[in-house]
Amino acid sequence: MLGYLLRVGAVRRNGHRYVPTRPWLLLRGRRGPVEHHHLRGLHGMLRNTQHNLTPRAPPWLERLAENRRFPLRLRPAFVRFFDEEAMRFLTTVDEYLRLGEATRRPGEPVTHQSAWVFRVEEVNAPGRGRAGPRHRGRRGRPGSDR
Repeated sequence: MLGYLLRVGAVRRNGHRYVPTRPWLLLRGRRGPVEHHHLRGLHGMLRNTQHNLTPRAPPWLERLAENRRFPLRLRPAFVRFFDEEAMRFLTTVDEYLRLGEATRRPGEPVTHQSAWVFRVEEVNAPGRGRAGPRHRGRRGRPGSDR
């Protein structure tokens, strides 16, 4: 994502940080809508974290289920399971939001509500699962001369 923002000139490096170059972002080309979707997701996660770090603010839901030793051979089955459950959940959430929208009174204030579901995968994370290329053979520890 950072590479895209740098490429389109939306951010620039300022010391050890990146800062926006303007208060808006113009997305061009075929990937524009895809990048917009990713930016919205990233913004949502950051907004949730920012809110939850605010003292005395009632927390917004943020939950995680993870297992760092899940067998790679079961990945395809897990992906199918996750996709089905996520779609079932999001369909229910969407129905709830639409029903709420249908009850809106004329002139009533509104808010943008959204729920995001995403899967994260780290294949062969350091120290977990199969050894990576640097750990092959019996030459000793990585970086040793043996």
